[in-house]
Amino acid sequence: MKSDPWVYKTEDGEDEYHFRFEERVDGEWRAYILKQPPYGSCPQDLSSTYRQYDHKGKYIDWSYTFESLEEAKQIAALWVEYTQECINKGGAGKTACRDKSQHSLRESHSYSSSQDGDSESFLSY
Repeated sequence: MKSDPWVYKTEDGEDEYHFRFEERVDGEWRAYILKQPPYGSCPQDLSSTYRQYDHKGKYIDWSYTFESLEEAKQIAALWVEYTQECINKGGAGKTACRDKSQHSLRESHSYSSSQDGDSESFLSY
């Protein structure tokens, strides 16, 4: 199953990231990155930015699998916010590449959803 394109507007309002989510045959979900701003002076390699690619495009490569569409959106939102912080601070701050393994939405982040046109925000600290 494929989702419709999903647009996430960053909490700072500076950028939008575009995703498509796809359920794999094994029941896990994959978050494909359709559009994102340039990394600037941040690390840009796939490993440092927790991305991988296959024949369908680049996707978020997190430390555990996404078991539902909602969970995939939560992780995508977290990944976006850390990536955006890195971009805004020129490589400093809590980057996805340094802090990803220390965070689990299942354990430490509350979840909220708000609809604003085609954009959604999923993080609450």
